[in-house]
Amino acid sequence: MKYGIVGCFASYYSCACICIKSCLTKFILQSETLISQCDYQRILSIHEDISQVMALANEFLSYPALIVVLCNMGALFGFGYSVAFYSSSNIETYFILLYGMLQNGITVLSLMITAIGCNRALNLAQETIKSLPGWLPQHRKVLKMHIRQKHRKTFPLTLWNIYVIDESLLISAFGTLLTYGFLLGSISISNK
Repeated sequence: MKYGIVGCFASYYSCACICIKSCLTKFILQSETLISQCDYQRILSIHEDISQVMALANEFLSYPALIVVLCNMGALFGFGYSVAFYSSSNIETYFILLYGMLQNGITVLSLMITAIGCNRALNLAQETIKSLPGWLPQHRKVLKMHIRQKHRKTFPLTLWNIYVIDESLLISAFGTLLTYGFLLGSISISNK
């Protein structure tokens, strides 16, 4: 039951991230055309709509995403520890443990990698907005005012508004998992 709910949430979160990323990518491509037409109002309006969607998604999905990542990282650690330090002569047990590692690893990676891609696209969209005064110098003052008022803050996807989901978080999470594995492994070896 747990894996069904967690898997469904991870799939939903990944689909939401993919949809938002495709909207951001389309915005970046469309903004080039709109810049050539000097239609900065439409660019700012589209960016504001996408920012509201990002803020809403982060507001409702950040806490469950944190819980899913923590639970799956804990389960991944437990399965990995069992595979590494409890030798079993039963091959079925070994494959069940490997399946648990694979399932939890894929869940964490699918959730985090899609959020990383979405946050990268958000950064590119924000750079596009910040570069508008340079592209449209005739509207420089108005653009700077709009950007300062409404488009300065970004709304990246986070884990419960604590961690912005990026590559460094993914690497540090798996590095911590590996470090704890070595630590507990050396403690259990010294106790034998």
